[in-house]
This record gives sequence, C-alpha cells and structure tokens, in this order.
Amino acid sequence: MLVELSVVEQRYLAVREALDTGATITDVAHRYGVDRRTVHRWLLRWQLRRERLTLALVAVPLAETASGLAGLWLTLLQRWGSSRPGAPVGASS
Repeated sequence: MLVELSVVEQRYLAVREALDTGATITDVAHRYGVDRRTVHRWLLRWQLRRERLTLALVAVPLAETASGLAGLWLTLLQRWGSSRPGAPVGASS
C-alpha cells in the first residue's frame, strides 16, 4: 500500500536522513527533489527548535511540571503562544 506523506513528514524524514545516516546534503536534497540550501534551512530550523525547547524546559519551574508531561506541554504552549513563528510541532496555527 502506497501512502502519501505530508510536506512536514517529508521534511522530517529528510532531516533525519541527513543526521542519522550521514548522507551528504546534496544526496538528501536530490532524493527529496529540493535544492541543497533548502535542506540546510530545514536542518537549521530543526536545530533552533531543539535548542529553544531545551531552554524552555530548563526555564519551567518544577512546580509547573507537577502534573506531568501533559502539564509541561500545556505550559510551554501557553508561554510560546500558538501563533508565534517557530512554534513547536503540534501547536495550532
């Protein structure tokens, strides 16, 4: 069965391929039909989001995380807002 992937899923797979397999950026770009500079942009965005999430996790007081991961996720979404550019994956736009 052939499944069509969304654009976000394709970008995610391209980034994972570049990071996990050690494939060259040029090879990944060719496989996904985009320019190599586009893959570099995707990698940079992924890195910035990961760093932002790490900083946000460190900045959240322990009392706010008492309700577990669901509470932590809601706290982060409230702090970032759903319309903020670069909002985490899964935030509504």
